[in-house]
Amino acid sequence: MINKIDSTITNVKIVSSCGISEPCDIFIANSKIIGIHKSGIVKPDGEVTDGNEMLAFPGFTDLHFHAGMGSINSIYKELETESRAALAGGYTYIRSHLIIGPDGSSGYLNVIDKIIEKAQRVSYSDFSFNPMIGTDSQVGELDKLINKGINAYKIYYNAYQGDEGRKLGIYVDDDIDDIVIKALSTAAKYDNTRIIFHAEDNSTVKFFYSHGRKNNGLDAFNRGRPPIAEAIKIDKICRLAMRFKAKVHIAHISSIEAFETANKYREMGLDVSMETEPHYLFYDDSMWNLLGVYGKVNPPLRTKLDREFLIKSYLRESWIPYPLMLML
Repeated sequence: MINKIDSTITNVKIVSSCGISEPCDIFIANSKIIGIHKSGIVKPDGEVTDGNEMLAFPGFTDLHFHAGMGSINSIYKELETESRAALAGGYTYIRSHLIIGPDGSSGYLNVIDKIIEKAQRVSYSDFSFNPMIGTDSQVGELDKLINKGINAYKIYYNAYQGDEGRKLGIYVDDDIDDIVIKALSTAAKYDNTRIIFHAEDNSTVKFFYSHGRKNNGLDAFNRGRPPIAEAIKIDKICRLAMRFKAKVHIAHISSIEAFETANKYREMGLDVSMETEPHYLFYDDSMWNLLGVYGKVNPPLRTKLDREFLIKSYLRESWIPYPLMLML
């Protein structure tokens, strides 16, 4: 049975991995594309819009998104405005980390359905949530959350423990190693579940910060969060994931050391995916006079050598590009 066509966009050129097509018509029913044909093959039906040979792109996906941080109420306003901005940029699906501070420190099961229901009313784009796992109560709910259909979770490991994290709504228990082990061992039981990590070793960061605290500026900030802090934590994450055969994802790879550490385990057979971000490809630590405070990111901007390595890796390994994230 052929669905009744609600609308047709005629005379557009489709952009795909194969290039740009000759003029085509796009047929839509129940808000879904049900057919794409060379113009003139099928008679247009429903509401007809002339595309005037403009380009038609597939909807982009942003898999690293932050809508609201620190409370439940902060989600909705930001999701409304940010999802609208996403659509303006061609993004039809966003995946937001769910970081709700004290509202979620004792778990998500009592609030997650209401959050999703209200978010559906305000979001202009399709979306999913990646709940942040940082407390024993949260990781204890993992089986039930996965069975509700939530298949990705964010762990900051110990990068934002204590007051530094709580100011951002990130609640991380002191015994985060125990929580990471529980999360990986639980997620490993499910074929479609992946744990996402912000990988910076807090002990390493504290050491380097303490030795550079007399200095100020972005150069001191960079020296306080060196690439080895990324590599140390990635190595531990991947070793644990290998033990449990869990699927993991390393967020915002910024350095040669970080990439090569994760890639070593991927070559050993671990299902580990990686992402970098545009600022690590376009900027480096020689540009701080140009960037000012806009150059302050975690992990920090690295050297020109790191930037060029990531660009070459991107080209060599066919990373999938997103303006907010590049994923391997």
